[in-house]
Amino acid sequence: MRYCHGMQIVTKSEAATILGVSRPCFSQYLAEGKVDGQAIVGSGHRARIDVDIAREQLRKRLEPVRFLVLLCHKCNRVAGRRGVD
Repeated sequence: MRYCHGMQIVTKSEAATILGVSRPCFSQYLAEGKVDGQAIVGSGHRARIDVDIAREQLRKRLEPVRFLVLLCHKCNRVAGRRGVD
């Protein structure tokens, strides 16, 4: 993980972990264009992700319920809980 001009720039796997989704799920978001453009730094297998921009793109592009589930899973993981209460 590295910071560039205050931005958190990470690998695709790290972005998936930070956002609380699986690597295949994050790859699907990329393939579907739900994460694109400014969130992607570089190209090909060396591309990196700006997590803040990716999070904002997902907030705007996912169905509201799906984004809330993503947030709930992330909160539960941080709190050390396994399931959603």
